[in-house]
Amino acid sequence: MIQLNLWPTLAFVVTMLSWFAFVITFLVHKKPPSPPDKKRDSSSIIGIVLQGVSYGIVWTIRRVWFTPMFGSNKYLEIVLAVLTMILAIGSVWFCSTAIRTLGEQWSLAARVVEGHKLVTEGPYSVVRNPIYTDCFLRSELLFVSAAKRNCYAKCSARSSMNTLMMFPRLFPI
Repeated sequence: MIQLNLWPTLAFVVTMLSWFAFVITFLVHKKPPSPPDKKRDSSSIIGIVLQGVSYGIVWTIRRVWFTPMFGSNKYLEIVLAVLTMILAIGSVWFCSTAIRTLGEQWSLAARVVEGHKLVTEGPYSVVRNPIYTDCFLRSELLFVSAAKRNCYAKCSARSSMNTLMMFPRLFPI
């Protein structure tokens, strides 16, 4: 039987809506004509797949739908739910702004295009890779809104490793 608790339900619904908005951002993004690739790393797709697997883990090790993560502390649940909703909405804006800022240099696979310019405006002035940062944030939001409390650390570590493993590919030392 599904038991609805207001704050966990709101956090879950807003998180799911932010996921739909995230997917729509990628689907409706009109990609301008792209210059030829100077260097492409197709293995970056493996990182995307692994990130998807970590999202899937949350759905298999989830708590009862719409129930609080910390049932004994109502104030903590409210703060956690409000924070989750703010971050979910902010992450949609952050990722879509990052894609728009990249313009013709954006692609799903990691690559460098002819005439590449280092982007340092918008979200790129805050973090070096806002789209990967957003993927990490999305996994954290899923954990908070759906995962069992006892699997949070394990699932979070898995997502962090998937996200961080892409950095050496993008920024070789």
